[in-house]
Amino acid sequence: MALMNEDHEFLYDYSDVGIPQTVTVSGYTSRMEKLRLSSDNLHQAMIKHILPQVIEPKIDVRKLYEPDYFLLLRHLRILTWGPFWTAQNWICTDCINEAGSKGKFYTEPRQIDLTTIGVLRPDKGEELKKAFVIKPEEFMFCNAEVKMHLNRCQDMLFYTAKVDKGDEEFRALGAAIASVSDTDFVDISEACEWLGNLMAVDEELIERRYKEEFNVGLQKRVEFKCPKCGGRAWAYVPVNDYYFRPTEEDLKEWKTLLAAPKK
Repeated sequence: MALMNEDHEFLYDYSDVGIPQTVTVSGYTSRMEKLRLSSDNLHQAMIKHILPQVIEPKIDVRKLYEPDYFLLLRHLRILTWGPFWTAQNWICTDCINEAGSKGKFYTEPRQIDLTTIGVLRPDKGEELKKAFVIKPEEFMFCNAEVKMHLNRCQDMLFYTAKVDKGDEEFRALGAAIASVSDTDFVDISEACEWLGNLMAVDEELIERRYKEEFNVGLQKRVEFKCPKCGGRAWAYVPVNDYYFRPTEEDLKEWKTLLAAPKK
């Protein structure tokens, strides 16, 4: 049986590493799904095993930047399992909560159309940033120049690297540090240890700057009209193992969509 496939355009230019701007992405097979389920790390399974098999022409997935990787996963999820995904909880910013103020948390399912989740793109002609520098004078206490780079998939493979206990939450940020005062870290555990020893206000600055400088790609939440009051509601849509587990209702909705006449 032929797999569903579509063209996929990357946000970033990869001509320097031989990756075309547009590739063809296919849904993945049941064999690949078993591989995903047997892995204890979704992103390692995707980067090392599944994505290399579903992209034509063949590319080095490790070279892709993180924002392109997550956009690719959404496309892959839609081609494999359909565009519908059910959130188990959501928030309405206008409903009145038990305390009498606005903002109510609902623990009930809400079906989401993944194609409606926003994607932040640069203005036309604007070059996407891939690195930035934090000067010593920007910190409160740290007297160092910190060079940061946007993480690629090859950096994401370090997100589960062995680090000292208590430093686990620093792995993603540690992987993005190119150097501190022109000194490179030997491995990610050193970067995480350095981050962990910073004053909290300085570590928070690095984390905030990373998010601000590289604020592109797939958003992590989707907004919709509240079914209770008609106001503004939103749900968090994390790209994790659950992201690739549609409910029976999600699959029924996809089947209906596929059977509908093409406009």
